[in-house]
Amino acid sequence: MKKINITIISLLVFVALSLTSCLNDREDFMGAFSSTPPIAELSEAPNAATGTVTREILDPTVTRDFTLRVGVAVAKPLSKPTKVTLAIDNSLVAAYNTEYGTSALQIPAAGISVDSYEVTIPAGQLEADWTFTINPTQVPNIVDLFYLLPVKIVSADNGVTVSGNFGVKYIRVLSRNQWDGIYEVTGTMVDAANGTLSGWYPHTVEMITTGGTSCAVYDETIGGYYYPISSGGSLSYYGSFGLNMGFDPVANKPNSVSNYWGVVSNTRAGQINAAYANTVDPVTRDITIQYYMLQPSVITTAPYIRSTMTEVWAYQGPRP
Repeated sequence: MKKINITIISLLVFVALSLTSCLNDREDFMGAFSSTPPIAELSEAPNAATGTVTREILDPTVTRDFTLRVGVAVAKPLSKPTKVTLAIDNSLVAAYNTEYGTSALQIPAAGISVDSYEVTIPAGQLEADWTFTINPTQVPNIVDLFYLLPVKIVSADNGVTVSGNFGVKYIRVLSRNQWDGIYEVTGTMVDAANGTLSGWYPHTVEMITTGGTSCAVYDETIGGYYYPISSGGSLSYYGSFGLNMGFDPVANKPNSVSNYWGVVSNTRAGQINAAYANTVDPVTRDITIQYYMLQPSVITTAPYIRSTMTEVWAYQGPRP
């Protein structure tokens, strides 16, 4: 009986050791020795609407360095350094314009400089940065025009293949316009459909350049492109409603407001009150504005104004 127990225990130990060995082998197999080779990629998530990642020039008179993350997708880091070779392929700009219906331009050769198109990912690591430099004084009208820098992976060594899905990255290079920055918003909001709702003041927003005379408004209180409200004293927001703001550069004043989310099922839209004294203080950069949230599905008679916002946006400084 004892001999049988000893035999059984020995067999169990042997099986356990064998399984452990198999697991270790499997871990190695899934790493550098996997039958599926490691993949070189440019994995930074693009904007879902435009398919681009953005690099911003803070001052259109000052040269600036940027980086792009280059990585290797693999179960565990490789044991040897991996060299990834990149290229700028301006032939991709035309294809991008066809796909997205845009008029993007390639950055002039004089406007970009690169020390090297080779990026080495160190042994034991998964990513490294590629650096490039933009001289905005050599890029005509960089604030207003849509400039695109198409970067692709040409090759990689160390048995690494190039990603078919993430081997190209479209970098939109733009310069911040004069209204870009951080603002503290105070004022009043009146909701014609629900008198228990009011504006959440003060709140802080970021005006983010989307063109030479336009900005998208990111609300820091909510953490998104929304308009914050007070509902019974609690923080809330209007769903599917945020602000795009346009400016008249000659008069230096806001001249349009639209919904950041575009045409939405709840029919919410933005509109500036053009008859109001909308202004931008040329010294402080503070904005005074009155605008509306329209909602024809709730306010069924023209002009469909559900909420009226009368506000002062006090400039706090540039975005980080």
